[in-house]
Amino acid sequence: MKELAESLPKSNSPITRAAECGPENATIIIQRGISIEIKEDPDEWKQFNSIKFACNVSNYANEDRHYDAFIAYSEKDVDWVLHSAIPMLETEETGKTFRLCLHHRDFEIGETISNNIIKSVENSHHTILLISNDFLTSEWCMMEFRTALQKILQDKNRHMILIMKDIVTTDNIDPDLKTCINCHTHLDIRDFLFWDKLK
Repeated sequence: MKELAESLPKSNSPITRAAECGPENATIIIQRGISIEIKEDPDEWKQFNSIKFACNVSNYANEDRHYDAFIAYSEKDVDWVLHSAIPMLETEETGKTFRLCLHHRDFEIGETISNNIIKSVENSHHTILLISNDFLTSEWCMMEFRTALQKILQDKNRHMILIMKDIVTTDNIDPDLKTCINCHTHLDIRDFLFWDKLK
């Protein structure tokens, strides 16, 4: 845990402090930590609102990342990941191939889930959020969202890609995720050009 904390851009960030906690406490720590940081620096929120979430993979010649994308998804949406995302993004038959990080396959055995989430986000060029109604009720999924959000605020880059799997209402969801959905371009799996836009 100490080595991981020292490797992050902010050793006292809410993400680092949450790494030793379970999903309930971790989500609260990350949420409150990010809220406090934004309130203390109003320009931070302006920078967040100015971020354009990219859908295309950029040129990462000067960046050291093991994966092209970490996919954050609910366990109840695993069939879409296994039977749609992997065949379309990881196989050469469909054209350009990508290296995906998936929690059911790539999380380090024996490591805490919180640390695995942090490492996956840090080691990926993008975090893809597969947003469904089940995603919105999953505490681990919300931690993955907040970890990706923290990375955006720290690195000021276009790290996060939003994919809408279900038609969701934004009335009772996390306010920061609501801002992301309402203010930034996202993808919809029902769009017939979905895979072309994602790639």
